[in-house]
Amino acid sequence: MMQGCSSDHDLALFVGYHAKAGTAGAVLNHTFMGHELVRLRVNGREVGELGWNACFAGSLDVPVELATGDDATASEAREEMGEPVETVVVKDGIDRFSANCRSPDETRPDIRTAACRAVKNADTMPVSRSDSPVTISADWSATNHAAGAGRTPGVECVDDRTTTVEAKRYVDAYEATVSMLRAGANARDQHYG
Repeated sequence: MMQGCSSDHDLALFVGYHAKAGTAGAVLNHTFMGHELVRLRVNGREVGELGWNACFAGSLDVPVELATGDDATASEAREEMGEPVETVVVKDGIDRFSANCRSPDETRPDIRTAACRAVKNADTMPVSRSDSPVTISADWSATNHAAGAGRTPGVECVDDRTTTVEAKRYVDAYEATVSMLRAGANARDQHYG
């Protein structure tokens, strides 16, 4: 999701995001995958993809200036990055698979205006950072996912459904987490999850 992001960037714009797994009334609420992952935590604090990726950008001194998505995503963005972050609500969530959507004709100008403000204010937005060392933990929906993730080098099984990675630098913990999550997802059984 953050491929190509580097310290050469002045800011990041998160367009088309969704709320973290388990967020009531949020459209497509999940974290990294559909249903295998229950929760992702950075140094003990629960995050969704938005927070996980914002910390990645922040570790490179890149502030996240804009987030678009449903109403729950906008709230999550303000929680993660503070009130100054620009948000555009393109739909109001009803549940995981339905929403009241605004038309592209309505949202396109709103996104453009918010993006312009974000670029203009890029120097004033704080970056999201995580303390070092970094521990990222995954709480899985089933034991087979944790077991699969636990076979990845550098991943520790904390209990039957929780795995962790640790690194001094966030970018290293992030990359290790991607491997951990992919391995856990690949342990899925076609009938039982």
